[in-house]
Amino acid sequence: MLRPTSIFLSSSPRILIIGSGAIGLSSALHLLQSPTPPSITLVERDINLKLNSAVLSAGGVRSQFSLEENVRCSLYGLEVFKEGGLNKLIRNINPSADLIDLQFINGGYLFLSSTPTGSSSLKKNLQLQQTLGAKGTELLNPSGIKNTFPYLHTRSLLSASYSKNDGWFDPYSFLTGVRTAIKKLVKFGTCINDVETNKSTGNISRVKIDGKWSEFDYVINATGANANSIIDLIPGLKRLPIEARKRTIFHFKCPEIEAEQGHIPPLTVDPSGVWYRGTGELGEVSGGDFICGCTPVEDGEEDASDGTVDITPSYDLWDSIIWPKLYSLSSAFGSAKVLNQWAGWYEYNVIDQNGIVGFHPGCGNLVVANGFSGHGLQMSPAVGRAVAELVEGGRFETICLKRFGVERFEKGEEIFEEGIV
Repeated sequence: MLRPTSIFLSSSPRILIIGSGAIGLSSALHLLQSPTPPSITLVERDINLKLNSAVLSAGGVRSQFSLEENVRCSLYGLEVFKEGGLNKLIRNINPSADLIDLQFINGGYLFLSSTPTGSSSLKKNLQLQQTLGAKGTELLNPSGIKNTFPYLHTRSLLSASYSKNDGWFDPYSFLTGVRTAIKKLVKFGTCINDVETNKSTGNISRVKIDGKWSEFDYVINATGANANSIIDLIPGLKRLPIEARKRTIFHFKCPEIEAEQGHIPPLTVDPSGVWYRGTGELGEVSGGDFICGCTPVEDGEEDASDGTVDITPSYDLWDSIIWPKLYSLSSAFGSAKVLNQWAGWYEYNVIDQNGIVGFHPGCGNLVVANGFSGHGLQMSPAVGRAVAELVEGGRFETICLKRFGVERFEKGEEIFEEGIV
């Protein structure tokens, strides 16, 4: 359900959003839905989106999660990205804005399981997803997997969860389209130079942007993998458990798979963390083009937050992890040839890999919206709406994200998601 308009507790607050990626732009878009919209300043240093995590991602949206909050957030994401909700939000604030074609591909998601425990989790998660309103997902046994996806070997598989309602879209169209639609309604900046806090309250009072000081009532940290670069500007404020982790995506060709399938294969996730999906137009054979990736072994990952790790793709992942797993899933992948590769940053929550949303307990007017560990794009509409609700009324209204607050780490109340990819 699209968020109804609401009125701020205080008239026309001054709001600074740091980071105009998916969550930052969604926050601005939802804040502007109010009949008394605030004064918004958006700061983004990567104005050309060269290193934007969403643009460099697979652009997926799925309802297959194990936590209620994540399922609800992604269902709203599907409403916005797939069902026309984005253009409704934009036309609410800019009736003359061009409609955005997100090029959504309803290709589906397929989660595979090779153990009784994994199969039990898929069944339990499906029940939760259906209770919350998710549609189009079914459990498949080995024969069902083989009938639906003939190219897959099922000798090591026990079950799969297949959602026909999920898919992927073009993140670049989303980001540039929203930015264009709101450009006359917000102010823009490119660099945060410094932050000044009130000595008695600890709240942010002024922020230096592009060399000029400005006062704000609320500051929203939506800087993704760089979240702590803002936290570190505030003396004594505790850092968030977020690191920048590199993820590599490979583009490869394997005509045998797509010719046998007859249409684009879904985004398929193996229990090992290796994933792949077809590309091209839905319902068409596009020459066997795929993209794929994997979750690296955590012990071997480096924190790139300090800038010492470059964005060069991890080429070795193809030979050491991805291709052997693809071949074990289908011998047709034996002919796969890599065409290209690129890398981007995950805003990785090193404790429980879930998002961190809410006021920072050490700074009463700082809202954080970070740490989604690869799922920020698909959850950005719901997170942006939640941020707007916090700023407007001081509490969550549509989806309660209290369990995602910063305080959970001090209380030992971490929450773990089984569907992290």
